[in-house]
Amino acid sequence: MNKNITLVMVLAVLTAFGSGWWLSVSHAADKVSPPPAKVAVVDIVKLFNEYQRTKEINERLNKEKLELQNQRKQKLDRVEALKGQLESLHPDSKDYYQRQKELLEVSIDLKNFTEIKTEEIKREFRVLTEDIYNEMLKLIEQVGRDMDYDLVLYLDRMEIQGEDSFPALLEKIRQRKVLYSAKHVDITDNVLEVLNQSYKLRKK
Repeated sequence: MNKNITLVMVLAVLTAFGSGWWLSVSHAADKVSPPPAKVAVVDIVKLFNEYQRTKEINERLNKEKLELQNQRKQKLDRVEALKGQLESLHPDSKDYYQRQKELLEVSIDLKNFTEIKTEEIKREFRVLTEDIYNEMLKLIEQVGRDMDYDLVLYLDRMEIQGEDSFPALLEKIRQRKVLYSAKHVDITDNVLEVLNQSYKLRKK
């Protein structure tokens, strides 16, 4: 009688244990691994260089820069002319003091003009670059989603040159983000097409 009771208890324990093990295995099997992520790459430098908006901004800024250079040259020529006049005058003459004062004023004007205009161009270029970059990020995300990519990485085409110094070589190696990518995962041209189409529509 006692042996039968003991045997029943052992079978019950084994059955319970077996059921728990089977449930844990079943639950583990139910947890399907996620599919591998689809990864694409984009050459940001190419986007900047071939984006129509960037080309137009660069063209405008280059014209402004040329105009500022002409203005600066006029001011610089005035400084040089006053220096020549000053050298031909005697230090005790009244005209010498007047030319010296005028030279100081135009020299200060030249210095201020150069610093202010240079800073204005740098500030405008920075603001525009940030705005274009943010625009690119939004469209990269849009194109990536439309093409069913999960992750888009920065693709650089930085070339290592023989004349690079050792620190420069190490810096290029450190900055390299994508070591290899197949051609079919490069969606740069897709993004560029959307960028230019979007900009063309906004200009209408």
